[in-house]
Amino acid sequence: MAHLGEYMAALMLLLLPGTGEAHWFHQGQNFQDHHSAISATEANVDYKALFAVGLEPRAAYRLRLAAPMTANARQQGGWYLGARHSPRSDRDNSSLYVHVLQPGAVGFKSSNTEWILRPSSNPDYVRITQPNGWYLTSRNSSTDLRDGNSSYTIITSGGAAGLPEQDGEWQLEKDRWGAFRLTLRRESRYLTAHRYYDRDIRGNSSTFACVVSNSNKVPTHSDGRWILEKVTASTSH
Repeated sequence: MAHLGEYMAALMLLLLPGTGEAHWFHQGQNFQDHHSAISATEANVDYKALFAVGLEPRAAYRLRLAAPMTANARQQGGWYLGARHSPRSDRDNSSLYVHVLQPGAVGFKSSNTEWILRPSSNPDYVRITQPNGWYLTSRNSSTDLRDGNSSYTIITSGGAAGLPEQDGEWQLEKDRWGAFRLTLRRESRYLTAHRYYDRDIRGNSSTFACVVSNSNKVPTHSDGRWILEKVTASTSH
């Protein structure tokens, strides 16, 4: 219960105006994305998962790790999910490892932390992409496995043969304090970041993100919770 109280207090601070207030919307509104209006039919069908938790389709969001994390995680809250090319992050020609980055750190660039919520093949799930269309997912190859209960997350342009249709589909669950749990459909693992192993540490101010099984015995009320901050013209630089 002590962890739960700390989580609630920290979450309230993250949601205060001026620190990244989450934005809620209602089904039936005519939304405008960066390019075009969304039709009523498209909104009611493709964006069911977003409307269910009050998020705006196709809008750009930043995903901020809620605090506090558990002692086992050894990871500070308040860091942003991002991806960018670097020797430490490049996985192959069509994918990068994803990380969380401390705000204000060297190399922090707002555009690298912007994510678009898009429809998937199943209206109960969404795809989470960067503006270039590369989508968030995970693999179980030997180079991507973190341990028996977790794998590192990547963004990929896709196109690899044999990928299941549900690759990169995420379930969004909003808790009563307004934070989100993001669970990868194909593996039923949730998105988080831990600095438990040396290989988790990307740098002094960045950590590789991972997906973790609920069987990992980490208290679920304080691990893998994210604040979704809508990107506006005043916050996009």
